Parts: sequence; C-alpha cells; structure tokens
Amino acid sequence: TVLLPELMRYREVTTSLCDRAMLRLSGDKPNADPAGAVRDLLAAKRLAAHIAQERAEFELIVAAAMDRQASAAIETAARHGAGVSAAQWRSLGAALDRLEPARPFWQMLDVDDRWSVLDVTERMAVRRLNGLESLFPPGNTPFSGWSGLERGAVDWDAVLKDENALWDE
Repeated sequence: TVLLPELMRYREVTTSLCDRAMLRLSGDKPNADPAGAVRDLLAAKRLAAHIAQERAEFELIVAAAMDRQASAAIETAARHGAGVSAAQWRSLGAALDRLEPARPFWQMLDVDDRWSVLDVTERMAVRRLNGLESLFPPGNTPFSGWSGLERGAVDWDAVLKDENALWDE
C-alpha cells in the first residue's frame, strides 16, 4: 500500500521518537535520560492521538498503527527501562489519561461514509454531479450512465431512505 506522504512522515516521526526513547533508556548512567525518554514516548502517543482525530479512514488506520507502536515502546520501557522513577511513570500515565480518545472506527464508517453516500445521491437527484467526475479515471465514472435518467420519475425520498437504512444493518 502507498501512504500519503504526510502520513508516512508521521509514522517515521513516531518510529524516531520510540527509537530515541529506547536509546535514552539504554545508555549507561551518565548518558541515560529517563525523563527525555518519557517525553519522547508521550510525544509519540500525542501524535497518534492527533492524527486519530482526522476524518478519513486511512488516517484513522495509520493513527492506530502509530498508537500501537508507541504503546509497545512504553511496554518495553516499563519492562526494561532502568532509571524511570515511579513519579515519572505516574506523570506519563496521567498525561496519557488526558489524551483525546480516538474516534471509533465504526463511527467514522457510520457517520462519514453514510453522509458521503447520501450526499452523492442528493447531487444525482438535483443534477449537481460536476466536480465528482474528477474523482474517477476519465471515461470510468459511475455517473456516466446517469445523464439520460429521468430524475422526476425517481422517488428520491425512497432512495435516500433505502440508502440510509443500509448503514443501519
């Protein structure tokens, strides 16, 4: 799969933050930086939480992967990271508790995708398809057959209700 460039950069930043946290915990006493490691781990979780607030499916999926990576790094740090004090762990836990929870995937599908389908149907009903064709390859739009449709012969209320009901199943 190909990620959008900015999402790929966010994943790379998450990986870098997690890696740097592990390095900060693995250093010998004079070079260890447990406080910096905790800051890096929190930053990775915050970045994932921020991306999870976006509207598109792929952003939510990437954010979930970023969050899993940060959680795995926190678990590794808790098991093997010497030097992190109980107060630092409590502080990290409190900061994580304050993060905005990710939108549930079902909500994104139910709300965002439902409204996208209903919006396209409404556009078909009132002949406002211009602009939508640009989303598809030339000559391969799902709307090309709609030009001859007698829109007055369609019970658009019934169509909208049927489409909306599909999402309730």
